Amino acid sequence: MMGSVNTNRCGDVPRESAWRNWVCRYIARLPAELQEHEQTTLTPLGNRAFNGQIDYGELGNVHLCRMLGSPHAFHHGDTPFGAMRGRSWLLILQIQGVSIYEQADEERFVAPGQMHLLDGAEPFTVRSPKGCEQIIVVLPDGISPSAIERLTFFENSGRRPASMLYRTVHNAVDCHDQIDQISARHLSASILQLLSNMCREAMEVPEITNTRRKELPLIATYLDEHLADEGVSPKTVSNALGCSVRTLHRMFRARSGLTFGAYLWQRRLERCVADLRDPRQSMRSITDIAHGWGFSSSAHFNRLFKASMGQSPGHYRQSGQASS
Repeated sequence: MMGSVNTNRCGDVPRESAWRNWVCRYIARLPAELQEHEQTTLTPLGNRAFNGQIDYGELGNVHLCRMLGSPHAFHHGDTPFGAMRGRSWLLILQIQGVSIYEQADEERFVAPGQMHLLDGAEPFTVRSPKGCEQIIVVLPDGISPSAIERLTFFENSGRRPASMLYRTVHNAVDCHDQIDQISARHLSASILQLLSNMCREAMEVPEITNTRRKELPLIATYLDEHLADEGVSPKTVSNALGCSVRTLHRMFRARSGLTFGAYLWQRRLERCVADLRDPRQSMRSITDIAHGWGFSSSAHFNRLFKASMGQSPGHYRQSGQASS
């Protein structure tokens, strides 16, 4: 049976302190002697006190958690005992809300239906401006995806093995208490195999030749270099890469797991969020920042920002959350 902890039942212990301890114990799975050395901070976002719940349990060879949290930012800093932590890699399924991960100079928006691989032993920051619900798979010792494998994982995130992995993990958590030990071992093996399939660099994308597959990273690179161009479109990108629009859409779907338009607006929004957090950009107007990254309509930008971040860009900048 899955256990559960909830900030509404943490007694006299401050919620932020209790949550940090629970993350170390139930998600990072750290022994007691290492928990006190973890450098973590939890910052509630908005005007409400933080509320959160973690459900946890074993499934064969993996550890599962369902985490629900109100708007917050969580930071894990460097620790001298990182090599002793053992389990560290986390497969995170985003169920509700948008979470923004920063690790090793990489920032990634993870929306509902998407997945993320996180190295829990290394410093990272995650922000969930509207709150979130996630399912977390703590991978067994010895599984350490390389940078290439993680890239391939994201490239394949829109393919069938990804939806199979997502549904299998989701169903395993929903039905955890009705799964017998033998079935649990088979399910955990299936989860790890599906994850391995997604991480295999040799896995080919259907209907895309090896030559085209080598061009997949060029799509994201080209778009990142032309985010500020309001005229960027599937046609302009396909012309620049020397392929048809249809081929571009197939390659792009394989590369990101998102549609062309969704990825474009997501990347533009990420750049705007970064500028709103940057004190060096404080003298620029919000409209100027939005237009600078390709948003021609302030109304469209405000709607997209609020849908992703849970508040208007003006409130986000003024509230001080941009610096958390």
